[in-house]
Amino acid sequence: MGHQAQTAQHPQVADVPAQCHRRHLQCQARRGCATAASLFIQPRAMEQLLVSAMKLTVHVQEGETGYLLQRLRERSLDLVICRSQLAALELQNLEVMNEPLQVALPPQHPLCGQTQIPLGTLRTERFLLHSALLGTGISDMLLRACQEAGFTPEVACWGLDTLPMLLMVQKGLGVAFAPDSFAQLGVQGLPVLVPLADAKLRTHLNMLWPRGHALPPVAERLKERILAQCLPPPTCAQARGPAQVPGA
Repeated sequence: MGHQAQTAQHPQVADVPAQCHRRHLQCQARRGCATAASLFIQPRAMEQLLVSAMKLTVHVQEGETGYLLQRLRERSLDLVICRSQLAALELQNLEVMNEPLQVALPPQHPLCGQTQIPLGTLRTERFLLHSALLGTGISDMLLRACQEAGFTPEVACWGLDTLPMLLMVQKGLGVAFAPDSFAQLGVQGLPVLVPLADAKLRTHLNMLWPRGHALPPVAERLKERILAQCLPPPTCAQARGPAQVPGA
């Protein structure tokens, strides 16, 4: 997903040189990200921008990861948030969310009352899985875990977005897998989400931007606010820096 953030005015940005400030008023910060970023990261970032009196108009756009990354390399996007794990020398990659996976169960499923579900107990279920068109994603991790549990799941559907798959689960079409944050949505009509017992089954959101290229000021400030809400505060040891060795 991509968005544009265009400034109306930024009276508080006094540290930006005049020529850069004019560009700041005119530039557009475009971002690509996963649907989960729109649900759980974007609202908090926009709230912080509102509190800071930073007047931006944000245009959000979703797309397949490979397409978004191509636009990022072409500099027509400034930031991309995706769930696929990628390694590219020309891109800076930073994890902004890390959370456990839960399994979505159809109504009246006999496992709905469980507090945790081992993946092996789902061997007879029809799976609804995410397609990872680029890099590795949730499905690659789940398929490896199923093999380690001694079975190959029947995949009824490969999808791109979590919410449509959750709606299919609610209709009894199979089981799907969603990050823990989806359990906090509180939306009626979504299926029961139960934690998986395997603590290794976690999913990540990663933010990417061009390495070695300065972002436009608007995009840089948006990136700062996303990182501020996602990254844990530094520990005392981190704040102090590395320990000094006597005599060094």
